[in-house]
Amino acid sequence: RCGYTTSTYTPYYGPWGGGSVQIRAAGTVAISGLISANGATGTGNCGPASSGGSIYITCNTFIGNTSGALQAKGADGLSGIGAGNVNISGGGGGGGRIAVWRINDNTIGLISNDVSGGRGFATNATFDSCLTAGPGTIVWGWLPAQGTIIRFR
Repeated sequence: RCGYTTSTYTPYYGPWGGGSVQIRAAGTVAISGLISANGATGTGNCGPASSGGSIYITCNTFIGNTSGALQAKGADGLSGIGAGNVNISGGGGGGGRIAVWRINDNTIGLISNDVSGGRGFATNATFDSCLTAGPGTIVWGWLPAQGTIIRFR
């Protein structure tokens, strides 16, 4: 198992997670390239992968296009040989979070979003769906325009 240490096996610990990207703009945010907070692949024997991070955008006007992409993907794990020549597996990292909050949206076409979980590496050097991590979450929300009055009863 990962983290188990004997004289014939050196454990490898998982890498850092995807981190956090935050854009808080009073005006317009235009995305025509890649913004990523992806996890990192495991290292060494049975290296577990790290999870995707988070992307948080809040703005008055959001403009995206088909060249734009937001990613907070979990990374793939690695397999290896543990103590006693036992095959071991590194699980995939979970998908991250993407949240975009805006008042206006002038997006042309579709902007790509990906919060998929990483694949886990099985003992026979193939990816195993049982070790694959789950996806994260994506929220595209609307903010009320300045001066809007919201009444709760």
